[in-house]
Amino acid sequence: MHPFYDVKHPHENVTVHERLLENHDFSLIDQDLSWSTNLTELSQSGRPLSVLYDMLVRPGADTGADSPGCLQWEMDRRKEIPHMVIGETKIGGSWNEYDPEMLTVSFSDWMDMPGLTMEQWLGGRPLVKRLPSMAIATYLKKYVEKLGLRKKFHQFFGVTSIRKVGDVWITEGKRSTDGRHFRIRSKQVVVACGKTSPRKLELPNEEHCNIVYDVRTLKERLDSTKKTVIDEEYDTPSTSTSAPVIVVGDGVSSVDCVRHCLERDIPVVHVIRRTLRELRSE
Repeated sequence: MHPFYDVKHPHENVTVHERLLENHDFSLIDQDLSWSTNLTELSQSGRPLSVLYDMLVRPGADTGADSPGCLQWEMDRRKEIPHMVIGETKIGGSWNEYDPEMLTVSFSDWMDMPGLTMEQWLGGRPLVKRLPSMAIATYLKKYVEKLGLRKKFHQFFGVTSIRKVGDVWITEGKRSTDGRHFRIRSKQVVVACGKTSPRKLELPNEEHCNIVYDVRTLKERLDSTKKTVIDEEYDTPSTSTSAPVIVVGDGVSSVDCVRHCLERDIPVVHVIRRTLRELRSE
């Protein structure tokens, strides 16, 4: 899929519009976009191309406006790059491993893939702003099928090593379905793996403490605080003096933990790591 600037939906930033209008017949992939580093509104974050892409896909995101995107996607099979996608899980990656009820941090339309939006897949605008992880996993599977990419995807391939030999990359591993080893030679390798294995504190007697590393276990621990009296369950009422739950991290799982606690009136202290520069750019 190649992104083209949609002149029918010009961006409100005059400089961005004029720059992209000059070469609107060419895909953004085939253009020199180095000018984006000279625009203050794009370069402040240190990732001007990423900011430019977000501006074009979601022009009204900062103001909350429901503005149409400034890109149109076209498929050109002549420019297709031979490739294969391998992963340890089913299509959908780590979205298959999350708690099925976990909601996305981003709004549903921020999860759109090129060529098939979430709204198109659902047949209309979602009734809720954030969708559960199981919906995202299903959407990604349908996306692969819709664009005819299924033969490019190889599931349950566990990679054990990637090394360069001369001008060739050697990727080796084992299939979890039958234990067979594989070796793939390629000119380039893109490592785009998600992360479902949390970093642990490794404290002594950690298993006996109230320390958890996933949403499922957190829910189980919180549910275990319910008291049973004459076969009738009731929740321990929360008070302003209740000990808070401390959530460390800024990923999807951590945000879902915070949401889960707040919905149950449980105090939360959310700890994230940011440099001074990152704080200023947010």
